[in-house]
Amino acid sequence: MTLKINIELPVFLLFFSLNFSDLITKNFVIYSTCYITLKYNQSDCALLGINYTDNATALLEQKVQPHAAVIFTCFGIIQVFFAPIMCFLLGPWSDKYGRKPVLIATLGGLMISSVLRTVITAIPNISPWYLLIGLLPSCIVGGLPAAITVVLCYIVDVTDEQERVVKMYIFEGLIAIGTIIGSLTCSEALITLSYAGVFGISTLCVVVALLYVILFVPESVQHVHTEGKLRSLFCLTTFTSTVKTIIKRRENYSRGILIGILAIMTFSIFILLGEGEILFLYLREIFGWNMQLYTFYNSIVGVVQIFGGILSVCLFRKVMRLKETTVIGVSFVFCMMATLMLALAREDWQIYVGGTLKFMGVAISPMARSLLSKVVPSEETGKVFSMLTALETVGALLGNTIYTAIYKATLDLFPSAFFFVSIGVDVIILVILSVIIVLRRYDSQATYAPIAKE
Repeated sequence: MTLKINIELPVFLLFFSLNFSDLITKNFVIYSTCYITLKYNQSDCALLGINYTDNATALLEQKVQPHAAVIFTCFGIIQVFFAPIMCFLLGPWSDKYGRKPVLIATLGGLMISSVLRTVITAIPNISPWYLLIGLLPSCIVGGLPAAITVVLCYIVDVTDEQERVVKMYIFEGLIAIGTIIGSLTCSEALITLSYAGVFGISTLCVVVALLYVILFVPESVQHVHTEGKLRSLFCLTTFTSTVKTIIKRRENYSRGILIGILAIMTFSIFILLGEGEILFLYLREIFGWNMQLYTFYNSIVGVVQIFGGILSVCLFRKVMRLKETTVIGVSFVFCMMATLMLALAREDWQIYVGGTLKFMGVAISPMARSLLSKVVPSEETGKVFSMLTALETVGALLGNTIYTAIYKATLDLFPSAFFFVSIGVDVIILVILSVIIVLRRYDSQATYAPIAKE
């Protein structure tokens, strides 16, 4: 089995760029909200986000954060509004007209947004609200969710069943590596350079990724249509055909398996981003952690998860030859144990143990996506993955909203309550997975991907 490197480099550059600039963007919004919008002293505002110890800065942060949160909420609303719609449209469109045009368009939109953000932050005394303008180009073309959808479709196009799991894991691993490196280096880059300098480096990475796709990534769709590209993109039938693809009757129990996998992935992202949104607040409130400690913790957990993914793929799939559903089930059991450890933790080392116990969690997504690609024909992968990305986007929004509300409501009496919500959702996922396992026993003669050959 040979795995050619073609789409991997742009994926790494894209996620490094996004994570290299994400935390700095939040810091810029808080600082400029404090100094420009609320007219506080510039030197006092510059202390926000740093490991401060005085009560005056802590009080200032409490005053600034609600105003900055309004801007972050607007960011989220714009992204959530555009992303599911464009995923619905671009996924099915790429099945007929090719993956490469969509990938070029999404990277181009991200590049323009990054350029605008660099220019905006270079202007002295500018309101943080202008960053919304920089967000629009990437959102209009679907942004990161659309790019992920097309990359997943591309991987399915160029791999067979044996190498697909490995490719899916490489995809997830590069996301983790890009996230770790970007998160670890952004703070030092801001100290050495400036906001505009950090965003300039981020822009350069997206430009390189875009040029690489244009010059070196071949089209993966075999028979590309050339007529009616724009007309078919905004046609209502594109949306309805995607929905019909998901709910239409299939041989044996493939429809139930498909819907079950979509539900599992939606609940999974609900937990992941719901917890991730408030974990730092919890650790800061209960354990007194600062940004440096949290970044170090995330890096350690990320490295462990990368090697955990390698272990799960090599041991469970290659050596023990376990089915995807079995690996997913084991992964969620480990995640439940990890979440319980985090909920009951009273010392810092227990937090690290709980975080590292989630090392199997990185195997969930590639295994589920690989299984998903086996129950539908290749000409429907764009529609299915576009639906998956749209559902994950909605799940992420609901997770952020619900977990934040639970944390605020239970902060005084039971601050770790949100961990037990995650455990409850994990139980629901395991029930759905059990149903899928039962259905697969009766689906051994599936037309598109005989499960007996796994």
